[in-house]
Amino acid sequence: MRFLRDDGLEFILGNEDWGILSLEGADSLEAEIYTESDAMGEGEFITGEQVKSREIIFVADTKRLSDLPVKRQSAMAFFNRKRSFKVYLSYRGVIRWIEGRLAGFKCPTNNVFEAVEITGTLLCPEPYWKSVDEFGKDIANIIPVFGFPYNALVGHQYPVGYSEFAKEVHIYNDGDAETQIRAVIKAKDVVSVPALVKDGYGVYINVAMDTGDVIEIDFGERSVRMNGENIITKLQKKSSLTNMALNIGDNIITYSADNGDTNMSVNIYYNKRYQGV
Repeated sequence: MRFLRDDGLEFILGNEDWGILSLEGADSLEAEIYTESDAMGEGEFITGEQVKSREIIFVADTKRLSDLPVKRQSAMAFFNRKRSFKVYLSYRGVIRWIEGRLAGFKCPTNNVFEAVEITGTLLCPEPYWKSVDEFGKDIANIIPVFGFPYNALVGHQYPVGYSEFAKEVHIYNDGDAETQIRAVIKAKDVVSVPALVKDGYGVYINVAMDTGDVIEIDFGERSVRMNGENIITKLQKKSSLTNMALNIGDNIITYSADNGDTNMSVNIYYNKRYQGV
């Protein structure tokens, strides 16, 4: 169990120094289901459902009895309530991560010759665990046709590769929930009004891109940047940043431009989301 703090410092439980005594809240989610009485009959009917935030409670202690004051102070200094944390949990070869803030932390003053014990509660507003790998797909793919080394005859021409230019990509989400995407559009030449579309909803950007320009659209953060500069005001009114999530199962995302769509390199990135580890 590895904690990565927002300032880059890390703390590991389950190694030669710290052993994990117990871990709760990592394996399942809680949902709040809303119901109303059926006025025309018996029982109730469901009106809505919401997945609640997750609490992860961990208890650990020192494995070795050497340098106990140092280990106690290092734990108390690291688990700072003013910081946010990413937690990477490994279980039977599966590694996933989640982000949260400390809702509670205890490191009691015990006999100075006994093992140091710590207890922490991590509150995770985004309750789903995420895949460590950020999956990516290139819509305008290059198909290779030969590899190296190869023997060539003088005077003969050989194709190196060709572009699919399908202008769409199929992404299969086999996680436990829908997940947001991040799109990166790169211009290899002039492109005007690039767009991404999924299920009838899209993002249409009123900009002219030149060679080397890069647009990044983060649908989770609802941000649009070109070469690092915020250009969210360049979105057309018909654009939507809230309807592009990958549903469970097959998804199709297409791209276009008013001019220069063959000059676009479009990559889609996403993390799968899981109920537990």
